[in-house]
Amino acid sequence: MAKLSSEKNNILLIILIFVIPLIALDLTYYFITNIIKLRFEKKEQEKEAIYEAERLSNEGNFSNEFSMHFREFFDELQKATENSKLNGAFLTNHIESISNSKFKEPFPKSNLYVFHIPQNTNQTDLIYYKGSIKSGKKALCNAFEQLHNISKTRKIDKDNKHTTFLKNLLGEYTDIKAVAVEMKGMPTFTNGQHSNCWFIWDYVDTVNNGLFGVVLLCDEIYDYAKYGRL
Repeated sequence: MAKLSSEKNNILLIILIFVIPLIALDLTYYFITNIIKLRFEKKEQEKEAIYEAERLSNEGNFSNEFSMHFREFFDELQKATENSKLNGAFLTNHIESISNSKFKEPFPKSNLYVFHIPQNTNQTDLIYYKGSIKSGKKALCNAFEQLHNISKTRKIDKDNKHTTFLKNLLGEYTDIKAVAVEMKGMPTFTNGQHSNCWFIWDYVDTVNNGLFGVVLLCDEIYDYAKYGRL
């Protein structure tokens, strides 16, 4: 009887010796498989998110973002210029503060110009700029004056030298009249000065402080994936 019991114990021991490792291996395989599956699913979700960001950025070309940031900046500027006791130095500092806030990264590299035409004068001043002025302050002032005149009169003098400069700034095939009249405050994709960029402009005619205008030129986005994720 004792011998039979001993044999049973030996059989059970042999079974346990073989079964336990098999169970352990099975559990290990199960956990490893699930970990790999979870990592794979996470990678797939990351890829889908990146793809979606790239797709949206390619489709929108950031025109909505340009328009939104520009409008936020312009609205803040308009509030400041409505002050009847406007101080020039305060306004310049305020414009710089708004600019740094609204056009910081990931907003792309851009050139911002703010113009002022005081009341009862035709003299346009470039009161603030951020970026390149290689075209010259006078040329930029004349370009803004021309845009403003066309938007008011709805007429364009194609032989005017300022119109020629605008063509150079925005591109030979850009419809200057449409930009001045219909696209005021809306982003336009241009190809002037041998480079592609986004162009936005607008102005406000205040009661006490004359006219203020803004021109924003933004470099074309090449790395859509990077800026889309940002």
